[in-house]
Amino acid sequence: MYSYLARRIVQALIVILINTVLIFTLSRMSSDPMSQYANRPGLTQADKDRIAHDLGLDQSMPVQYFKWMGLMLKGDMGESLLLQAAGEYVDHAAPADDSDPDDGVGNCDRAGIAVPGNCGGD
Repeated sequence: MYSYLARRIVQALIVILINTVLIFTLSRMSSDPMSQYANRPGLTQADKDRIAHDLGLDQSMPVQYFKWMGLMLKGDMGESLLLQAAGEYVDHAAPADDSDPDDGVGNCDRAGIAVPGNCGGD
């Protein structure tokens, strides 16, 4: 019984490791984080190097991965380029409390899907 449980836990940890490596690799390969700074007027190479250092892009991929994993385990998903800290955005996107079903806001709006006429008070 315990050997079966130990095997399953080890298998689950291996699957989690493989998935996190794939997610990290695909997110890093999807685009160049420095491309948004490529054609900015007045941005010197020293400024670009400082930005790359601040983003941790001057470190090796394994170092970047372990730093990323450490932040993920703490719930820090980074900064959104458009909004606010990504973790705060996710926290506010879908409130956990749906205590008042007649508050004029339907569940479809809570999920981020606004369908006129189908969401409570619309």
